[in-house]
Amino acid sequence: MFLIWFIFFYKAVLSADLRARIRKGSKERYKESLNPEDEIINNQRRDFSVFNFSVPLAETCVDENLFNECYSLCRIEFLKCRENCENALCETSCERNFEDCTSSCPCGTNCPNGCLGCAHPICGDPNDPENIYILVFAMTLSESYIFSGDGLSQKSAPIDSEYSNGYADNAKSAFIQGQFYIIGGERPFMISRLDNCSLSLMPARLTNDFAFGFSAINIDDGQRGWTSLVNHPKIYHSHTLTGLESGAMIMAGGYDEAERDFIKDIWILNDEVWELIGYLKEYINVGSSLKIGDYIFIVSGYERNSEGLFPVERIKMMNDDLIDSVVIGGHDFESLGPPLLQTRADYCV
Repeated sequence: MFLIWFIFFYKAVLSADLRARIRKGSKERYKESLNPEDEIINNQRRDFSVFNFSVPLAETCVDENLFNECYSLCRIEFLKCRENCENALCETSCERNFEDCTSSCPCGTNCPNGCLGCAHPICGDPNDPENIYILVFAMTLSESYIFSGDGLSQKSAPIDSEYSNGYADNAKSAFIQGQFYIIGGERPFMISRLDNCSLSLMPARLTNDFAFGFSAINIDDGQRGWTSLVNHPKIYHSHTLTGLESGAMIMAGGYDEAERDFIKDIWILNDEVWELIGYLKEYINVGSSLKIGDYIFIVSGYERNSEGLFPVERIKMMNDDLIDSVVIGGHDFESLGPPLLQTRADYCV
């Protein structure tokens, strides 16, 4: 499986000024690492000015300001390194370290999506809820929205499509070769791809009617076989399933067919054993889930809470143990099993 990346080379010029604006949080470490000699080093042009490095940079740099800050910090370290060199081998090592440093910056080759999923400290902790943003595809695409992982922000993010209604209802999603696809659902044979803020209908069609109660997952090469799992002790449906890094699986919410009632149960399947480990704060039925770091975000698609909203909850897991579950938001429209996508705060806003 291959992925086409469009890359151009940014010619770096060793300038004298260092950007003073450094973001708060984990980036304070950078401030502490600087000293007054940095400006002196930056002003010592000498033979340094003849070196122009080709810095791989993503074609569409959504966090260009942070890249520039990160680049400046890499440049300072490079100049310090060169200052102590006495031979060409040392200089080559400094240049290589500089290229590695800039490649790890947001929008560099190792972080082509900017701070989204980038582990560089200048982006803050990518697993901190305040740095997580999730796009919810509504049944009526113009009602789609983005919420922050801490629940403090929720903004409209309308999506365009040939079909404005029902496109994402009961549909599933998957990443294929780095692109986001929505599959089946109320338009059961259709496959669509997210291009910027629009869903484009693909010419290919599903061969079967996948309208409800199915799942989609992408795998490396299609050669892995299926494994049967132990049956659940209850007769539940309309729940969410989320895989953990350990190989365990979380089942949350849904409907108890025997009791004819909605449930808040959180179960884990680990080593072929189902165990009830806790409860959601609200009933969540025909919902969707997305795991990011230590958190599982669950969006309800059918059952409203006492405030008339379809709730959004955040579950925190640690080493397969449930830490807590909190309600962080909700929406006022029904959208069965809405596809979820981790994205940027300003995507389609």
